[in-house]
Amino acid sequence: MGCAAVGHPSVYTRLTSFHDWIEWIMNPGNYRTTTTTVAYHPPTIYTCNRNVSCGCGAISVVFNPSRIIGGDTAFPYSWSMIVSIQYNCYYDGNFNAHCCGGTILNEYYILTAAHCVDDFNPSSILSQSITIAVGIHNLTTSHPIIRRVDQIFIHPEYAGQPHLFKNDIAILHLNEPLNIDTHPFVK
Repeated sequence: MGCAAVGHPSVYTRLTSFHDWIEWIMNPGNYRTTTTTVAYHPPTIYTCNRNVSCGCGAISVVFNPSRIIGGDTAFPYSWSMIVSIQYNCYYDGNFNAHCCGGTILNEYYILTAAHCVDDFNPSSILSQSITIAVGIHNLTTSHPIIRRVDQIFIHPEYAGQPHLFKNDIAILHLNEPLNIDTHPFVK
């Protein structure tokens, strides 16, 4: 689920230059801002349940860079870290429209592009109804896990729409955890 218009390529970014900012958003109390002290948080590793026939971990995922939008159909649930970010992006009253994609960082945080959420007023985010649909293979999957976004963190050096790709990164905080360990199609 890319966020580009049909027929146009999606844009991807190397996250290494954003690591400190991501870490600061996700762990503000544990983050060190000096150059002599580095906050190290051991990675959390989620292992797929190989007894679940979701494709997660059971099938090698082959990346085909030539086809993203309109590309090949993925094996069901093999990209379980991808989420649908939904709101009324077409201004047609459909508050559950798929507007952008995102990636699960952990139980509470989703990584996405800043241009997907830069129109929202951070002070009234709860009334603006951004939801995340998780654990789906396509937009018609029944019984997705739905969470609401209660905070948006846009990179402070994001330049806005005219300069679309510079620091075009945001983190969404969810109102309740995803409970990754209890959902076989979410990792």
